[in-house]
Amino acid sequence: MKKWMGMLVAFLCFMLCGISVKADLIWEPEDSFYSSHWEACEHVDRVFIANGPGGEVILYESPESAKEISRLENGTEVYISFSYTDSNGVVWGVYDNGDVRESGWMPMEYMVVIYDEVSFAEEFADAIKEEQGQLEQGYAQVYFYDFPGSEGAHLITLHDDGADVPEYRRIFVDEKGRRWGNVSYYYGTKNHWICLDDPTADFYELWPEGAPQRAEETPEPPADDEWIVPGSVEENKAPFVALIVGGVVLVTALLLGILKKSMKK
Repeated sequence: MKKWMGMLVAFLCFMLCGISVKADLIWEPEDSFYSSHWEACEHVDRVFIANGPGGEVILYESPESAKEISRLENGTEVYISFSYTDSNGVVWGVYDNGDVRESGWMPMEYMVVIYDEVSFAEEFADAIKEEQGQLEQGYAQVYFYDFPGSEGAHLITLHDDGADVPEYRRIFVDEKGRRWGNVSYYYGTKNHWICLDDPTADFYELWPEGAPQRAEETPEPPADDEWIVPGSVEENKAPFVALIVGGVVLVTALLLGILKKSMKK
């Protein structure tokens, strides 16, 4: 009986661990090109705005296929999960919205990232300081922000009635002198900020007059004649390469002819 109980406990532990690991797995697009090139792809996990020439961005079948799948109007927000850099140095992002008729690859040069926690970390790299600590106990719920000043806030119920508190490793002091702690992970919630001085305050309580402007203005889209197409650089190189090869062959033939004449003399 004890043996069976031990096996049952072990099985339950295995299942729970499996659920925990699965919950943290990175979502991957259902795309044939990505499936065959995933080792060369980089994880992006950010939201962008379409900003292409002619007022739209073209989605292609892959970075190696000029087959057009769909088009996105400028201003459309899209989630890019992974990117791929082709042999010409062009970076392509895969857009997968669950519909193969509208999913495809687009040049990231035509996409503008929406200001997020990565943008915040880059802009305030010098102001963010390393400091370890934890939130004070006694809070049942606290707000987790994407970054200080972000309207993206999530009211999180703390575990064990507030006894199991979030821990932070970085500190930022905002424009009003409030301290924020960056929580890298807390029960599935990753890379968020807590206002340590007022953890239960929502966005409008912290910023009654609106948060400071973080995002930059969207730049002007490229000119209409600057379309990036899969393989376009290689195709443009082809005549030039052929010309060089032909020139080398011609020069070689002339040199061989001169050499033969000199040997006859």
